Amino acid sequence: MGNKAVQAGNLALLVLALAYLNGSRELTLWRGETPGGGFMPLLLGLALALIALALLVIDARGLSPILPEFQLRVPVGIFASIVTGMFLLPTFGFAITCGLLALACFRIYEPHSWRKDLLGSVGVGTAMALVFMVIMRLDLPRGFLGI
Repeated sequence: MGNKAVQAGNLALLVLALAYLNGSRELTLWRGETPGGGFMPLLLGLALALIALALLVIDARGLSPILPEFQLRVPVGIFASIVTGMFLLPTFGFAITCGLLALACFRIYEPHSWRKDLLGSVGVGTAMALVFMVIMRLDLPRGFLGI
């Protein structure tokens, strides 16, 4: 068995994932030809659950994670990003929030030059907006700038 703090972080992430999955059940998954409001929470809940389960299995088997110094930072970082995103989303909108969270993750987990990290975060925000707001036509918050 692994570190108790790591196990607690992984279990907290699994609980958050299950809450997202449960919340997505109350929303419409599909509206005609476009995804409904419950589609993104369903995908996020599934992704988080898979990550949490993988981290729990790795820890339970005593396997060394790829980056041991990130053992506790991964579930805590994901949890903190989601909570922060919930507060930023109404004000800044989907695209900018995705870019800001990507920038934070780049700076925390694998910092490069500010220029690279800023360009990467702009790319993430743009890609997320294109996929979910343009291609999938989801009605996501646009924030005070309207983007």
